[in-house]
Amino acid sequence: MRKRAMGMRVNHEKKSDGVRVYHERKSDGVRVENEKKSDVVRVDHEKKSDGVRVHHEKERYENVGRELTSLFLAKEASFPRISCPVSCCKKSVRRTVMASSIKLLLAIRILRYSLAVNLLILPNDVSLNPGPTGPSLHSSFSSSSSFDSSIALENCNDISSHFDLGSDNKGLRIGHWNVNRLSSEKFDQIKLFLIGKSGRAQVDILFLTETLLKPDIPDVLYAVPGFSIYRHDRVSRCGGGVLVFVNDQLKLKRQDDLENLDLEVIWLEVFPIKSKRSLFISGIYRPPWYSLADDIRLEKNIEQAYLLNKEPILLGD
Repeated sequence: MRKRAMGMRVNHEKKSDGVRVYHERKSDGVRVENEKKSDVVRVDHEKKSDGVRVHHEKERYENVGRELTSLFLAKEASFPRISCPVSCCKKSVRRTVMASSIKLLLAIRILRYSLAVNLLILPNDVSLNPGPTGPSLHSSFSSSSSFDSSIALENCNDISSHFDLGSDNKGLRIGHWNVNRLSSEKFDQIKLFLIGKSGRAQVDILFLTETLLKPDIPDVLYAVPGFSIYRHDRVSRCGGGVLVFVNDQLKLKRQDDLENLDLEVIWLEVFPIKSKRSLFISGIYRPPWYSLADDIRLEKNIEQAYLLNKEPILLGD
């Protein structure tokens, strides 16, 4: 009986424990569901409150923007010359930058001019206005019908002294002149420059640019005793042309392989007297309408001559 009573008590305790666990689990589930519902309700309330707050802030910002817009409009109405403070600031900054850049360009240009003037002044032998300072050459060497021989005879000594370069026979004497059309009057002057009063050459090599000669004009018309003529005439269009007078006592060779038909260039390999090393002397005319491609072509031509390991001397305009 005792065992039976103990078994019934154990069964009763198990049942009571199961009922208690069931009730605990059920209460926990109810509590969790209630917590979830309360969290959802709290989140909904927070979202609604946030939405209301954001809406109120937007309305407040819109009101402030409308007030500022009305204020700007009122200022524009009272001051019609001022369109907008921001745009005025941008325009003033842009104008300041443009003014500073213009000042910089002007300073660079002035610096270039000053350097060029200093280069001209430093040698101390460059004339600002080169050319004849004596009597008019056209009055003495004009071929017109109004030629007065008495004036020519009277000024003969002055003209001879004017064309006397005072150069001796030492060294290599080289010159260049942009004649801008080789007329008969200018050719008479050139002969006086080439041959002095003693009848000997004053210049060994004289380059002339812008001769405006054509290939059908013979060299005999411009022959000078004791000098040879080399020409590079322009064929395609008017103007241009290069001509050189060379003393017959000089040993030289014309470098035709360095000359280009598209460039108005004459290249001479000259062997100076009592010198074992030859020189490359070139007469070049570069027209003002040259393009970038023409300048590059001319630069390559000079570089080609330089790579031949000869000392180059360039003259021209």
